[in-house]
Amino acid sequence: MAARDAVELSGRGRYNVETGRRDGLESSSSVKDLPSPSFSVSQTIQTFEKKRLGPMDMVLLLGMFFLFRHVFFPLFKDRTLF
Repeated sequence: MAARDAVELSGRGRYNVETGRRDGLESSSSVKDLPSPSFSVSQTIQTFEKKRLGPMDMVLLLGMFFLFRHVFFPLFKDRTLF
């Protein structure tokens, strides 16, 4: 949207940009199927396989979640990054 606005401000016209969620049609905290922190590795793999995701997908998604939650977010929260 920022690029669209910059193009418009430069006098080169305006174009539409679609917005909204791309990961599902419904957004509700009651619609979730996340593995419990108390699940074993095999139970967690089974939960991801139900969504057609393999063990590599699981490692990447859970690893990135951990990094953002415990490494990157505290840097922004405390504003020590800048």
